[in-house]
Amino acid sequence: MPEPEASNPDSDLSPAQIAQVLRLKALADQCFGPVVVVSRGQRYSFVDRISAFHEGQKLLAKDRVLAYVLLEYLNASIAASKLPVVLADGTTFEDDGAAINFIGQSEPPIELETEILELVQAKQKNARLYQYGVSIFRGTAAPKNFSQAKELWRKRAELGDLDSQFAIGDILFNDKEYDEAVKWLEMAAGVGHTDATFALGLCYLDGLGVEQNLERASGCALLAAEKGHAHAQYTIGITEKDPLEKRRWLEMSAAQGFAPAKKALAEI
Repeated sequence: MPEPEASNPDSDLSPAQIAQVLRLKALADQCFGPVVVVSRGQRYSFVDRISAFHEGQKLLAKDRVLAYVLLEYLNASIAASKLPVVLADGTTFEDDGAAINFIGQSEPPIELETEILELVQAKQKNARLYQYGVSIFRGTAAPKNFSQAKELWRKRAELGDLDSQFAIGDILFNDKEYDEAVKWLEMAAGVGHTDATFALGLCYLDGLGVEQNLERASGCALLAAEKGHAHAQYTIGITEKDPLEKRRWLEMSAAQGFAPAKKALAEI
């Protein structure tokens, strides 16, 4: 087999740099390579996330269950990639891309490369864990198993994932475990999760898991509404006394397809 430089003699990279690039690509492929989804006993493989996304779009017309599972997986993976990568020494990269880019540009010791790639792989594994929790909770890729989904989300919530913190908080709220629910909702709401913010407002409204506080309830609803939460916009709209403001909030909610807001607008 010819040496890398023989196939590209005009390259600006030295043989060692070419070898570094090839090695990094092989390592990175472990994190960002093929996508495999199992749905209702069938296995589907895609070479990468882009091709999987395009296939998911096509599948919407003929197999909505598989399309949902596939796109949910991709959403979870993308969400994971946007989380920071924090090394043991406290060095922080904005996201997976910045961490991988650092490896490629700086050629750090192999120990540091390994640490970064292991962290990235762990995040992607957690993303798949979240997606699997969604699938077993809704019964799309496996039989419904609420307790198993709940445990999976709890594990990911403990790792700091906002969607999972909201999911476990929402489940606990519906199970009437209000004290525990509020704990998770406050964690997610505290760093800007819109659904968690609105749900926390409902807890304050009815005094569930917290002391009733109508001012905080209203504040949570308004904050979520300003961030585009359709139900929160509807809530602000129906409680607003100013006719123009009432219509404005209801129209924003209705524009997102929220049926109660459409009905409220028709009755004004």
